[in-house]
Amino acid sequence: MINTLMQGGAPTTTFQPVLFMDNLLTNWARRDILENNIYTYPHFPDLEATWICLDDVAKFMVAAIERDDLIGRRIVIGGPETFTPQRVADMLSGHFGRSIKYEFLSLEDFADLASDELTGGYDVVKGERVKIQGYLEDFALSKKEADELIMGARDIVYKN
Repeated sequence: MINTLMQGGAPTTTFQPVLFMDNLLTNWARRDILENNIYTYPHFPDLEATWICLDDVAKFMVAAIERDDLIGRRIVIGGPETFTPQRVADMLSGHFGRSIKYEFLSLEDFADLASDELTGGYDVVKGERVKIQGYLEDFALSKKEADELIMGARDIVYKN
């Protein structure tokens, strides 16, 4: 899509975040952290990456609106520090005052969990099955389409 916009002549500046801190707020990630003392993510233990929150991404975008010199550029953005998954788990441990363990999550399992965030689903809360609204549930996106969307986006990110 980015290439199509740029090739079509649209004055485009592209920001490419490395990792969203907000991913820790998803239903599956937050629940594992708070209830199971586990931080799971599809990153190899020695992978260092920068994290950025959506509010900071928005600040970059707003600042770029009046910067014609940025048109046509692809800018990788992230936070000021790099972290391994274990370092993220250590910071969560310090924040919550208890041990949070890092566990590797396969891409397939990540896609499954993330597609539930998009399409909605059910969870068990205090022993009762509860409907969880998906971000794209109003668009009638099937679970299979959500899985393909997530895995396809990941492929694009890592090929560019």
